[in-house]
Amino acid sequence: MFTGIIEETGIVSFAGKGKLCVNAGFQDLKKGESICVNGACLTATEILTGGFTADISPVTREKTNLAQLKRGDKVNLERSLKAGERLGGHMVTGHIDGKGTIKKIKKQGNSILMDISCPQDMFNLIANRGSIALDGVSLTVADVVPARVFSVSIIPHTASHTTLGIKKHGDTVNIELDILARYAQKSERKGGGGITMELLKEKGFL
Repeated sequence: MFTGIIEETGIVSFAGKGKLCVNAGFQDLKKGESICVNGACLTATEILTGGFTADISPVTREKTNLAQLKRGDKVNLERSLKAGERLGGHMVTGHIDGKGTIKKIKKQGNSILMDISCPQDMFNLIANRGSIALDGVSLTVADVVPARVFSVSIIPHTASHTTLGIKKHGDTVNIELDILARYAQKSERKGGGGITMELLKEKGFL
């Protein structure tokens, strides 16, 4: 489990043949430990001097933008949450729902407003003011519009400490939806009378 608060950005030293090698500053990373790379939960299969290696499964390659990475690219990194730590951001699983495409980037005061399009099945579970993780970064949805587009506002700290600050029009981002929205959808499909999307919105969770 993760929080969407990026610890550092790493640099890709190798990408291909189902493997990803990243240069990172973690001093206590252990073999077998989970680490979130651009929002995708991976396992550190080998600890290198100043970095680590992880395997990329075919499903992960299909669902995420990790297959597009090349040597020299920056990636967002977060280690798994330790029990008893403060929970900033929101609960992030590292299980990517799919990819979105950046449609527009513009300055808004001291922040960056980013418009992102995504498939309809994902868009249906995105709510205004709800939580969302983009490339592993915990953000709040600023707005949603009918044309499968939602927007997020990126403050200067987030822009300078994550890869979102160097993203361009047309780039893809990994999207993890709010876990509460997933379970609400499942409950509705089963005809459950407990948790619903309307109830979560009413109580301020979405």
